[in-house]
Amino acid sequence: MRVLLDITPITRAKVARTGLARVAYSLAHALHERSDLEVECIGWGSVAATFEVGRFLAEQSTLHAAPVQPSALLRAYDRAYRRQARPPRWLIRLGQALNRLRDPLRGLDPSRYDVVHSIYAGLPRAARAWDKPLVLTVHDITALRLPSKLVQPGQVAITRRIMASVRPQDWAVCISEFTRRDFLAYRGHPAARSHMIPNGVDTAIFHPCTDPVRKAETRVRYGVPNGRYVLTLSSLAPHKNLRFLLKAWAGVPAKDPDWHLVVAGGKTRDPAALAAALALPPELFSQVVLTGFVSDEDLPALMSDAQAFAFPSLYEGFGLPVLEAMACGCPVIASSGTSIPEVVGDAGTLLDPNNDLLWTTALGNAVANPPRLEPVNASLRQAASFSWREIARSYQEFFAQTVQDKVRQDRL
Repeated sequence: MRVLLDITPITRAKVARTGLARVAYSLAHALHERSDLEVECIGWGSVAATFEVGRFLAEQSTLHAAPVQPSALLRAYDRAYRRQARPPRWLIRLGQALNRLRDPLRGLDPSRYDVVHSIYAGLPRAARAWDKPLVLTVHDITALRLPSKLVQPGQVAITRRIMASVRPQDWAVCISEFTRRDFLAYRGHPAARSHMIPNGVDTAIFHPCTDPVRKAETRVRYGVPNGRYVLTLSSLAPHKNLRFLLKAWAGVPAKDPDWHLVVAGGKTRDPAALAAALALPPELFSQVVLTGFVSDEDLPALMSDAQAFAFPSLYEGFGLPVLEAMACGCPVIASSGTSIPEVVGDAGTLLDPNNDLLWTTALGNAVANPPRLEPVNASLRQAASFSWREIARSYQEFFAQTVQDKVRQDRL
């Protein structure tokens, strides 16, 4: 079976590797490894993505690139865009206009493919004329479900555009049952043309780190003092609930001076700047460490060395950081809402993300008591059930279902 796979979230720059990029990278490789699939990759999410993904594919030998042929105008735009350290607004708007007008599948032969699948970027209009099964992976509709004050600017328009690309005859893969229910309720999509396949965890990266030297070096690299700490991985997006977590941590009574809350991710390592951004008093940060961006290579050492991983998010389509922490053997304290219980199962502590007393108690217990072996083993067992190999098998079976349905429809 031949699949055209959009991997728009992948970029070459490691600093831009979000959880979604890790998912795209891992899924593309897992599908490629199956002998019953022939996968060609493309980036159609934007003009910039087309060329960035093309350069990424040219620099590695595993994944195969689709022979797309961008026009001379688009190639000229890419050269102009890359010459800019910070592209001016007019150049960005020009790219958006070109993206609306272009055919992102230019040069491709529809007969090469049985299924067209987008990991994130929506389904291109040009693919509708191909008369092939079109599949979109739906990660979440956070921006359309949360109050506007909790949504980052621009996300509403992006999410609406992605959702609008899915027609009733198209197929949706949702990464959790929660997301599937949300998507069906919002879009009114036929339930029979949707399916749940979860994300996986890359155990080549996320596994317990037992090397004390590596742990110590990672602490030094990110300014984490000796002593016990609770780790969280969070951006400043309001629904990540970082402000709530910081206040809950501040409420832990009689903290030992060597206990810390370590906040990984984000763009600042300056407590004063974060305090101002979150409208919190600076004194709340006396036992808080801000690491800034942490590379994929260093996250497992931080997760393995933590007493617990805290994740009080108000809304998640899946909750990949929780799964990655469990794969490192880190006990998890997480939100009891949205999709997160599907990921955590019985292997962690689930709490109301609005109850600061419960969180303060759980955080205090985590740093006061050494991790017991059973929570560590429970985390590892739960993470093992999210194998990319098995997830790729589920996708292959789903692709086969869409092709069989197309054959039946053509016979009618």
